[in-house]
Amino acid sequence: MVITDGNGLQAKLRSFDRTRRLKLGVLKFKSMYGRVVREVKGLGVFSVRATVWNPHNPSRKADVELLVDTGATYTVLPEEMLKKLDIPSIRLVRLRLADGRVLERPLGEAGIETDGFRATATPVVFGVGETSLLGSVTMEQLGVAPDPIEKRLKVVEALLMSI
Repeated sequence: MVITDGNGLQAKLRSFDRTRRLKLGVLKFKSMYGRVVREVKGLGVFSVRATVWNPHNPSRKADVELLVDTGATYTVLPEEMLKKLDIPSIRLVRLRLADGRVLERPLGEAGIETDGFRATATPVVFGVGETSLLGSVTMEQLGVAPDPIEKRLKVVEALLMSI
């Protein structure tokens, strides 16, 4: 399985267990020149199944597998999928890639549910190719954090200054 990290960098995943979670090895993201610019060790790397939808028309929905990426600010979904769901771009966002490049991509809002956790609208970047990442903003909205040992999302305590 080849994945792209939202920045055009690709890595091959070879060793999955039956839940499609990476068991062994290292993810090596390579630039277009073949240079390794980012490595992620197998421990802690996992994916989750999710349903995403258009918040203005919830009947327009799709199932997707998302690589949990605490290094990504925003969730990234394939541009083609977001267009099929009729999710509009609301603005352009500047993104710094793993190899240091900065680019602008469209940003929209989608509803998302995974493992029983639900956010009715979260920012999503229109990704290149088949890129599907669960970013930190969405995880905060869902009230979860990745557990790298058990390779699942866990509920976290929310923080407030006062009530």
